[in-house]
Amino acid sequence: MRAQELYYEILRQLREEEFYALLADFISYNRIQGTSEMEEAMVFVKEVFDAKGVLNTLSVKQLVYGERTYGLPYFRGWKPRYQKATIRYGSKRIVLEFNLNPLTFVQRSGNIEGRYRISQGNFKNTSDSFILVSDLGKGILEYLFHSRAKGVVLYDKSAPYNARKKFQFWYYSPKEPEFTGVVVTRREADEIKHHIEAKRDIFIEIKSSSDFYDPENLYLLARIEGEREDAILYVAHTCHARGEANDNGSGASSLIYAAITMQRMIDKGILKKPPYTVYFLLVPEMWGSALFVEEKRKLLKSIFAGFNFDMVGSSIEKTGGRVVIEKPHGIIKTNIHTVFKSHVESVQRFLDFPYAVYIRNFEGGSDHLIFQNTEFEIPMPMLIHWPDRFYHSDMDVISNIDPRAIWRNVILMVSMPYLIRKNKIVFRKRRVLQSGKDVYRVVRKGVYIPTMDEDFDTRIRWFKLLLEKKGYVNFMHFFYYIDGMSGFSDILSRLRKDSGKKVDVEIYREYVTYLLNKDVIKVKS
Repeated sequence: MRAQELYYEILRQLREEEFYALLADFISYNRIQGTSEMEEAMVFVKEVFDAKGVLNTLSVKQLVYGERTYGLPYFRGWKPRYQKATIRYGSKRIVLEFNLNPLTFVQRSGNIEGRYRISQGNFKNTSDSFILVSDLGKGILEYLFHSRAKGVVLYDKSAPYNARKKFQFWYYSPKEPEFTGVVVTRREADEIKHHIEAKRDIFIEIKSSSDFYDPENLYLLARIEGEREDAILYVAHTCHARGEANDNGSGASSLIYAAITMQRMIDKGILKKPPYTVYFLLVPEMWGSALFVEEKRKLLKSIFAGFNFDMVGSSIEKTGGRVVIEKPHGIIKTNIHTVFKSHVESVQRFLDFPYAVYIRNFEGGSDHLIFQNTEFEIPMPMLIHWPDRFYHSDMDVISNIDPRAIWRNVILMVSMPYLIRKNKIVFRKRRVLQSGKDVYRVVRKGVYIPTMDEDFDTRIRWFKLLLEKKGYVNFMHFFYYIDGMSGFSDILSRLRKDSGKKVDVEIYREYVTYLLNKDVIKVKS
């Protein structure tokens, strides 16, 4: 069957009402990592797969927060029970209620009840107050803990004027105190600041009740058996807050609907068994993929191509941005991103989806990062609509979803196993880093990602060689793979000891800067 004929047959099976009902049901769950509703959402999808005859397995692993899944430290499980706050100023009030809008509270907010003054974020006289701030950096939060502030009122300077952005507390240790925060829009923040600057009293009345517990990590894997053991893997993360449609309700729902559609067409005899086995993987972002690679090492050996679908449903006219394919990591020699681009463009022409497809260099930040660690080296480009003006906000809603983008995703996932040829994908795995050519290549690229079985001294040797020969090191999120941040600290201590020089370190939003004497060594994610 030719590509255009295959696209047409798939399109005939797609039902807009059926898909939108699935999407609405899926995003009705508050899909925050480490929450009880994340598992409820996964159970819902499993029931959908079971009803449609799609083979699937839900894997759940009980953790103790602070433990690690393939190097990633896990955080506290969180179940909000009752969260409501009212901010009063003059004759106006702002009512914030988690059940009505989960982005009105910072995710993993703790337990508190009472009436408190709101102060502006100058960090003076913060004791027993809620502090108005526009950021939640680690330094700010630690300062507020020590200053005995009761909580934070947060807003995002980059958000649309009337939107609430998502904020989260990430608790990795039992020693970290619980904290509580509420979220306001930029417009509401401006009004609050005006009253504070006019020296008028402004108060928040709040009741927040939450349970914290040892979390569960999980993933849901569906499969359609092919004629060969060689396999293709589709990945979509299931986060975030209830109601968020494009991020990543669009990717997850597209994947679910593609699996259902493919199985339906095979059952009807419209499609034969695919040449390759096809896996559909749904995960809590990053952590779920880490658990998957930890548990499925044997299966990973059969996967020759992977594709990550993250934020792939937005109407670009409404949200901005463009259609982007992110290349695999540069250390993987592959042309899979150009093969993928040709398929995306072909389907978009078929659907009259009038947007150019751009290729960008590897940046990470989503699940394709995990699969491209040098221990696995599965070539995995990511498809995304980026940037998105409503990203991580309560304005990321179903009305911004473009059905043409969804049909593109579904047609891509169903058709590619029949159209892609493994021998057309150029791919060379990394050799053991021992030969002179390997040393030259790693140093030239300035890229090194340690594998889990390399000992500490071997990692130190490579970092020192790169620092000496290249002047910088591109760690590519390496701390995810070296026992998390504790391993990162060990690396720094050793470099400091061996060099005999002072090393100042600032960690902020996954960007790390080394200052060795007057030389700045940049470590980019």
